[in-house]
Amino acid sequence: MSIGYGNSKNSIKLPMKFSPDLAYLLGALIGDGCVQGPIKRGKGGRYWRISFSGEMPFLRREIYPLFLRLFGHQPRFTKKKNRERSWHMNIDSVIIYRFFNRVLGVPYGEKKNLSRTLRRLSIPRRYFKYFLAGLMDTDGHVSNYVNLTQKDKLFLSKIMYESRNILGIDFKGPHVNKKVLGVTVAWCLTIHSKSGIKDFISIVPLRYKQGPVAQLG
Repeated sequence: MSIGYGNSKNSIKLPMKFSPDLAYLLGALIGDGCVQGPIKRGKGGRYWRISFSGEMPFLRREIYPLFLRLFGHQPRFTKKKNRERSWHMNIDSVIIYRFFNRVLGVPYGEKKNLSRTLRRLSIPRRYFKYFLAGLMDTDGHVSNYVNLTQKDKLFLSKIMYESRNILGIDFKGPHVNKKVLGVTVAWCLTIHSKSGIKDFISIVPLRYKQGPVAQLG
């Protein structure tokens, strides 16, 4: 069920209840997206934006159809500067912006204190696996092991706890993933056992499978 806004030609609909698609979209947004705004226009005024970053096949195949289906809105793509294979998918809509920010609880601006954001999202337990799938498809990978990387150690600790408590998935970590000048700038959760990897793939509905992931799945 959804509710529409605007005229019939440019109508935007908003989901009226949580769903697997919305949970997945939230996970992807936390992984490689951002709620931006208000942004000043060059000729005056302001605009509001939801933005996703990633490779075109993933954005076009997975994220783009979700926005059409959930919001009836057609995002636009721009090439990411200095990144050969990376693109932005932008949704310039104050209505959708406010839905993510005020209704779903995603803060705007630079992503900080994601553990607090996770608490604010209040994702129903039965949809957590879809949220985790969106997060993994953007900030993780599955090959001969499972890896989920983030800058926020506490956020990963929360993900590890919820994954174990809700899904029975046993991540290890958080481990140090990257250091710069001796300072840890990224952390990761991992699964290395073959049985753990198979359980993860059978439980978490990843949507962007390629290479070894597709073979394991």
